[in-house]
Amino acid sequence: MNLFQKKLLDHLGCKQSLWGKFKNTFSSKQKLSQLQELPAWANWSHLMDELNWLHARLRDDHSRTILENTVLYHLTGGAWKVKWRGDNLRWLPAREEPSDDKEKIQTSFLGWELQKRSLYSMGFPIKAFLTNKRPNIIFDLEQYSDPRNNIYVQEGDVVIDGGSCWGDSALYFSYLSGSSGNVYSYEFMPENLSIMQRNLELNPELARRINIIEKPLWSKVGVEMEFLCDGPATRINKEENSSGILIKTQSTTIDELVENNQVHKIDFIKMDIEGAELEALKGAENSIRKFKPRMALCVYHRPEHFTELARYIDNIHPEYMFSLDHMTTMDWETVLYASPH
Repeated sequence: MNLFQKKLLDHLGCKQSLWGKFKNTFSSKQKLSQLQELPAWANWSHLMDELNWLHARLRDDHSRTILENTVLYHLTGGAWKVKWRGDNLRWLPAREEPSDDKEKIQTSFLGWELQKRSLYSMGFPIKAFLTNKRPNIIFDLEQYSDPRNNIYVQEGDVVIDGGSCWGDSALYFSYLSGSSGNVYSYEFMPENLSIMQRNLELNPELARRINIIEKPLWSKVGVEMEFLCDGPATRINKEENSSGILIKTQSTTIDELVENNQVHKIDFIKMDIEGAELEALKGAENSIRKFKPRMALCVYHRPEHFTELARYIDNIHPEYMFSLDHMTTMDWETVLYASPH
């Protein structure tokens, strides 16, 4: 049994008297068999050695606690209370943002309706069509920043925005990188692009520094790919007899952007591309080796990504350090942060 597994058992032992259906599972004898009885153990058991490696490589106690509790959340099928960034932050109370009108956009994703909102009360001079839920993970919780370890977009940065969706992350990065920065946003789903364009029109000053590339990121250029259209959850189609809307497009890579002399440096890479993150990192290997960018990578789409993304970066540059945070009370929005110092 490795140290990470012992940490999981320590948590379970401390909470055993509070458990409902699991309380009889955990006795005072903390054995590996207790972990093996957890509902999702089969999905995670093969990762325990790698999770132990990542646990040791994380740069702070907060990140290690996040990893322990997030994995326990998954192992217990959601019965464990996941730790998240909102536990440690304050934000304005949930309410309707001031708006000059009630213009809205109806999306095809889960019937969500986007309202034109002002984000001035959050400290951002931005207007955008967004959901009216608070906290907003990009602007309230600043999902793609790790302030504890100085991993965030800075003035003058060239930013890769992998998976821009409705353009809120692009606007966020454009604001942070300032007049001397540039954002390269990868988005190809027609509905997402339509909403993104309306959001850019609301913010012309920020929009001037945002470059939209209408192709998916992958490990190779020119691969024909089929995607299932699903708003923010648009993903590579692996479903047989799918009844959803499918689109075909050709892939690109981050390295191609550099090789074509479109950018001469990359300072920050963000990826939230529904499980394609590892392949996209493979298509950025030369750029990572050359520029050593700071990174914010979503790892929640696949259990293997909790460790595979960090391993891949470590193999390129062993000096990279890692941290972790989680943005919801549920199983999505876990982000791995990486920087070379």
